[in-house]
Amino acid sequence: MKIDVEFLQKRSDGRYGYRRVVRKELQPIIGKKNILIALGRDEGKALKLYPKANAEAERLLKAAAMRLASPAPAQASMTEIEQFQHGQRYLRHMQLDPEWSGWGHENDPEGNARDVIADAIVAKYPVDEEGRPIGIGSRDAAALQALAYGASQQRPEPTLEDAKRRYEKDKVLGDDKKQKQVTRIFGLIREALGRDRTLRSLRREDAREVRDHMLDTGLAASSVDRYLNIVRAAFDHASREFDLTGLLNPFSKLEAATKDNAEA
Repeated sequence: MKIDVEFLQKRSDGRYGYRRVVRKELQPIIGKKNILIALGRDEGKALKLYPKANAEAERLLKAAAMRLASPAPAQASMTEIEQFQHGQRYLRHMQLDPEWSGWGHENDPEGNARDVIADAIVAKYPVDEEGRPIGIGSRDAAALQALAYGASQQRPEPTLEDAKRRYEKDKVLGDDKKQKQVTRIFGLIREALGRDRTLRSLRREDAREVRDHMLDTGLAASSVDRYLNIVRAAFDHASREFDLTGLLNPFSKLEAATKDNAEA
């Protein structure tokens, strides 16, 4: 008997399968061009499994269409330490045990609760052909990491970008002029060092590289000194806020005028 059911196909090897083409605009969201679901060799069994397969395909397509129609608002990328902090706040919000260090036994209630919450987060996203979720947002990724690792998750080392964001939030929030100046200063630091760096990794040599690069851009020594004052303040503020006990500020007592006078 020939089966004439939409999206149901019989392959050359005699197996039945559900095959549905994904609209081109939804393919990046779902992560594949076709929805393929195996239904076995038996015709009767394939017909019984068809409604469930079709419902799953409809769910995937509907979820993708909703995301396409109402895309999530763009968010600034989170640094590693911001992701860590968000994950810890999420655990507190869900009233989970902050000292949980992993599965102690098969029926661990804390582990079971974390698995249920993680499954609910993952269920919001479409999956690829291997069943892995795709397009997970940074906040949900942070929550999933905190759920999975518990107390064994190590806090990342704060970086210059973290120092910049903390200083902006605590010291210059709402002042557009100062905000632009801080952005300009830390942009010059990244140019001088080539990449973001952890605060603990910075040495006096790095601070000199930053100063010399600022001078090489044509800034007057007096302007560079003002910039370095802000860098010192941001570094010291981050050291306090991130509990970097005993960390020396490599920009301490670093002056631009010294280089100008030597050249003269």
